[in-house]
Amino acid sequence: MLKQKKVGYDVLDYYDKTGCAVAERHFTEHAPNGIHTNPHDHTIDWSKNFPDFSSPTNYKNSTTPTFEKFIGELFGEISENIQGDEKSMKNYKYNPDDYKFETLGEFKFYLSCGANVGFEYNGIEYGIEAMFDENTGKKIENCYNIWIYDERFLAEDITLEEVLDFKLDGVKIRDLILTAEITERIM
Repeated sequence: MLKQKKVGYDVLDYYDKTGCAVAERHFTEHAPNGIHTNPHDHTIDWSKNFPDFSSPTNYKNSTTPTFEKFIGELFGEISENIQGDEKSMKNYKYNPDDYKFETLGEFKFYLSCGANVGFEYNGIEYGIEAMFDENTGKKIENCYNIWIYDERFLAEDITLEEVLDFKLDGVKIRDLILTAEITERIM
């Protein structure tokens, strides 16, 4: 399922023969301080029976390969399984009900898979994302960042429980996330 920031940005998906998205290219930076370049790529591992996102493949000091080349280097094949293009989301209509988390457990599971979530609370857009080891590219277990979009970090290297207890305007994230306006949810 493709969910994108309320204001919209483009995403390319590559699906394997079973219909699972196994790679994505995001045309956005998501977070402050260059954690992600625009564009950046993610692979998605399904071996645990849920989508487990890799750290971003960033292109800071190199030429960005085409998405087809990125896919070819990973999977050795290029096919019609690439879906989306830079024009595909221009007519996207944001529907906040599509983004909502039904339970706190769903929100926790979503973050633990390595996906990121964006949400708006009291007129400010925030982001939460799992941290990845820069050397290995593997997700660091139970380690997250919170930031204000395109501005600054509010918390770095904190646990999921600390994310849930983190306060925004005096309210814990666990108490606002089910009613906050979710603006980005990719998975």
